[in-house]
Amino acid sequence: MAHIEMVRQYRKKETGKLVFVYKVLGKANELDAYREQAGDYLVEDDNGVPLFFSTRLVGAKCALITIQDGRMVPDTSEMDMQVALIEQYGGAVGNALAEKLANKLTTTLSRTSAAGKPAEKKSLGDLG
Repeated sequence: MAHIEMVRQYRKKETGKLVFVYKVLGKANELDAYREQAGDYLVEDDNGVPLFFSTRLVGAKCALITIQDGRMVPDTSEMDMQVALIEQYGGAVGNALAEKLANKLTTTLSRTSAAGKPAEKKSLGDLG
């Protein structure tokens, strides 16, 4: 199954909005399908690996699913269910669930960052 893995993040120069960059991985036919649906918006890294950009954090890794209109999007169903539980219980229970989810997410992201190559040092001019 096609999935995405976080590569980096940056802030848009014009708006300051945070953007998460993921590489798209999968079987050759899945990558071809992703490239086709991306069309003119396709961006690939120096090795020809397609990239996925999002203003929403979907974790360190996330499966891609194909929706009715043919687009491939992150499968956030597990995260959505956890958020629904937090909202459903609210108060102290909701806060405890939210804290647990945040800890799980940041631990996963930390492990992913540590396993990858060292972070590049960039000047402020490189952030856009």
